[in-house]
Amino acid sequence: MKKKCMSIILAGLVSLSAFAENFYNCSPVYEVYRDTCYYQIDQYNIIYRDVDAACEKGTEITGTPYYWAQKDKNAPNYLSPYIDPYDIKIKGSDTFDDYVLGSIDEKKVKGRWLPVWYFEAVRQKNREIVAMAEPDRLVMDQDVLPVEVPWYEYEHYRTAAHMDITNTGFFFNTPLKTFSPYGFVFENLKRIDENTYIAKVYPSLYDSDRNVSWFPYLENFPSLKDGKPFTARFEINGKAMKIYDNNTNKILFDLIQVPFKWATNYYRFFIKENIVIESMIVPEEYANRKEEDMFRMDRSLKKGKLMLVKENLRLRADESISSELIVVMAKDSWVEILSIGKEETIDGITSNWVQVSPVRNSMDADGKKVHYTVGWCFGGYLE
Repeated sequence: MKKKCMSIILAGLVSLSAFAENFYNCSPVYEVYRDTCYYQIDQYNIIYRDVDAACEKGTEITGTPYYWAQKDKNAPNYLSPYIDPYDIKIKGSDTFDDYVLGSIDEKKVKGRWLPVWYFEAVRQKNREIVAMAEPDRLVMDQDVLPVEVPWYEYEHYRTAAHMDITNTGFFFNTPLKTFSPYGFVFENLKRIDENTYIAKVYPSLYDSDRNVSWFPYLENFPSLKDGKPFTARFEINGKAMKIYDNNTNKILFDLIQVPFKWATNYYRFFIKENIVIESMIVPEEYANRKEEDMFRMDRSLKKGKLMLVKENLRLRADESISSELIVVMAKDSWVEILSIGKEETIDGITSNWVQVSPVRNSMDADGKKVHYTVGWCFGGYLE
């Protein structure tokens, strides 16, 4: 029943984002900047490309700001009123190069932008990197998934993490949770030089800091409460893109572009061996990065952070190897850090003791489910 309710909610949100009132604190005017045609779309897919309903260059569109397909109330056929975001810009603003853009028409899309952490998860065949992208999901799923169902086999997770970018905004989708169905919209977009763009970006009025789970740069994000805008800088070098908060110069997204077919097939990685992984070609722009600029897992210990148990791990009553043993956690269980304790060196590893609580149907070393408990473990044995 919960799964069915979730599907209904998601469907409703998708519908709202396309048809409802203004969800943003801005009202840009859009225009078609090349001759195209209209599309008929339902909540999920293009029904057809209406080649008989031409949409001419220069057509202005006003109404609800959106990062994706725009609805033209003056379209000649009311059954097909949508214009591909690939063909739209903000009036008076600049545009990205075509290869950067997303589209509702897959025939126009040459590649898809993936976050580097997701690309590395696929390349390393490490599902846990993806799980750590949105650790809160591991907690919430206790109320949705039966014990025997791994998160990566749940139907809503079968999608590749990717970003859709248009001249009117962007939207980030993850395998675990599409947190904001509204995306982000631009009030303007300006090209600074061949590789750099600046945009004033508005989050949805219904978004919040709690919804942001963009691993690994969560702490770099500005506040999104109340639809407060921020200025983003896009630095694009071929198939590599980095997006920064222009005011703080902190990175928000690190992306690479791969062939569209690869990206749409990557979800198979979560449910079975995927031959696409074996034939992956690393984009030159990523392969040639400096070692210090390559993706690395964040191993730091922080209160509230969810971490993975590397090997069977003892939880104790206090921060000492001589204290009472509570339970032995099984390898690949997840724990939430409640507090940071004293520093110590054990087995040549210097780290802190941490007070933790098991999450997401965690098991003990005997294969039994660990019910709510709190204990101490050595942080050097977590990742």
